[in-house]
Amino acid sequence: MKRLLRLGALRIHWVTEWQKRGVPHLHGVAYFDIAPGDGSHYVRVHSGILKSWREIAAAYSPSPLGQHLSVITDERGRGTRMV
Repeated sequence: MKRLLRLGALRIHWVTEWQKRGVPHLHGVAYFDIAPGDGSHYVRVHSGILKSWREIAAAYSPSPLGQHLSVITDERGRGTRMV
């Protein structure tokens, strides 16, 4: 959470589901104030989230294929898959 706040998150919500093998499965949403077309800010936030998650989850050896990061574009949580 602190890493997301340092990146400029305004609100954060997450749920952790513990799998049978003892590793966490995380669902989360972080809200940022990024204006449409502000590509440099978006890239900084996007890469910062990925870097932070990889560092935090490294002890669990997460597969890069199992990670999903997307921009939410509507109230139902739909968006464009980014990673």
